[in-house]
Amino acid sequence: MPIFRFLIIGLAVWLAIALIRRLYLKPRAGAPRPLEHYVETVACRHCRVHVPREQALVQGKHFYCCPQHRDTRRVTKDRQNRNRKA
Repeated sequence: MPIFRFLIIGLAVWLAIALIRRLYLKPRAGAPRPLEHYVETVACRHCRVHVPREQALVQGKHFYCCPQHRDTRRVTKDRQNRNRKA
């Protein structure tokens, strides 16, 4: 019978310590933190890489990650227009 009492008391102490830790200590490192600074991103029309909206190059309604991709799209459209006219 003394072993049974010892186990019950040990379990009660363990539960008390666990509750105190949960209430008073910092959240775990794995817990999600709220976003401190949100940056809106947009996808490049050519390669689909996401870049911050402030850094993206805009042409009409479309966004591009670099001048080369923006210019590639222009060349492709010019070629398509020439083929339609011919």
